[in-house]
Amino acid sequence: AVSRAQGSRTKGKLEQDEPRQLVHATERGGLDIEDAQGNRKPLPMDAVKWFKNRNNEALSGSLAFVPWILQEAYLQGDVHPETLVLHRGSGAVVFSDASGFTALTERLALKTNGAELLSQCLTSFFTPLIQLINAYRGDVIKFSGDALMIYFPAVDDAATGDQSKFKVPPHGSFHQP
Repeated sequence: AVSRAQGSRTKGKLEQDEPRQLVHATERGGLDIEDAQGNRKPLPMDAVKWFKNRNNEALSGSLAFVPWILQEAYLQGDVHPETLVLHRGSGAVVFSDASGFTALTERLALKTNGAELLSQCLTSFFTPLIQLINAYRGDVIKFSGDALMIYFPAVDDAATGDQSKFKVPPHGSFHQP
């Protein structure tokens, strides 16, 4: 993880024309920190280890919010800066919107702990819904407030062999009249 600050200091003013790195990775796996004058000094290895563990924890928790299609493209080396990831395949896209969400947010906005209650409501609603979507091999592509865009790839369940490994029974209309 590299922190960046935009600009540099000249006579106490921040100029916006050049980016400046504050933390630099070293060739031996450590990190150097740079002060405002451009002097570098190495961070202690226990601090480096803490940084890396903290970043890994944050990233692994964040993967739940990254669509599988993007994770797969990244693992295949198909994600590069300034490129668009396209997925072509057979399946279905579902647009889902929670009924009554606007009325709920308006009612909760009147309460002092409304934001916390809304967060609890969303977690209670979306967690089991996403678990169900995942159980049917769905991929949440986008969240938008109370709405979801979900992709369900076409899968031939009969061709997978042992059905006992699935949490849900075979589904869909693949090869159905």
